[in-house]
Amino acid sequence: MFIIEAHNGKRTWISGILQDEEAAKDYFNSIPEDLRKFQSIVSVSTLSYPFYIVEERKSFRYLNRADVEGLFDSISKLDDEDHVYFNLYYNTQDYRHSEPGVDYMGILNHMHIDNQFLMNYQRYGKDLLVRNRMA
Repeated sequence: MFIIEAHNGKRTWISGILQDEEAAKDYFNSIPEDLRKFQSIVSVSTLSYPFYIVEERKSFRYLNRADVEGLFDSISKLDDEDHVYFNLYYNTQDYRHSEPGVDYMGILNHMHIDNQFLMNYQRYGKDLLVRNRMA
């Protein structure tokens, strides 16, 4: 899997997710230079569809379902009900926006993992992911 990550110092985002290396290179090269200068292609050889993206503290991790379920169980809950531990994206296919290099991650299927989610996960378990189109 080839993932185009952007880190501009203020924000991070994913510009593209492509299974084919040549397609990823072509898409990367189509990104305007002013955006391309802070983007890179990350190769994750162990990854295949479907997979999850964990976005936290301006970084990304790429996980399978079992890893994500373990992650939920390992969160040390905070008393702050508004705290978002991380954003979780579920990806089943190649992603590239028609405007190369920009941040449109919000269109990807995702959830904000907070205390409300963790409470519901304790109650419903893995089925909560299915209910939210995340599995």
